[in-house]
Amino acid sequence: MIKFYNYNVLVVDDDETVRKLLSQNIETLSNVVVDCAESLEKAKSKIRKNSYHLIIADYHLNPGTAIDILNLVKSINPR
Repeated sequence: MIKFYNYNVLVVDDDETVRKLLSQNIETLSNVVVDCAESLEKAKSKIRKNSYHLIIADYHLNPGTAIDILNLVKSINPR
């Protein structure tokens, strides 16, 4: 069994069912905290305030894409 310690995951999808299924499955892992965002803007806001070890995002996030999330993460932590 894989053990995770204090990992923060962000799930970004405009479809509530997808968000719920992903977050419920990820939460079955011990010591993993899941946060969700239903839009690109809400995801960006959460990323500016919190640190995530993993971000799972739908590619099409009107009015942008998941690439916008990658660019934001890269600008915050360029390493």
